[in-house]
Amino acid sequence: MMHAKVVTVDGAVATVGSANMNQRSTRFDEETSVVIFDAEVVGVLDRHLDDDHRRSTLLDPADWAERCLVQRAAEKAADIMSGWL
Repeated sequence: MMHAKVVTVDGAVATVGSANMNQRSTRFDEETSVVIFDAEVVGVLDRHLDDDHRRSTLLDPADWAERCLVQRAAEKAADIMSGWL
């Protein structure tokens, strides 16, 4: 499973990793991030993030709350199975 976060700032710096921006991740969790000061790499990350944004779908909370019973059952089954995956 990939559990990564990407943050870019002003086309100049980026962080990529699994750590959350909180004390728990930096002190207790076995997570890490890398800080990148290479404008070319940051540009590639920005383009990937822009592409992800263009291909994403905005979820309306009201629509999500009204999803069908089959969808809810599938989510529950996946949640139960996630412990074994």
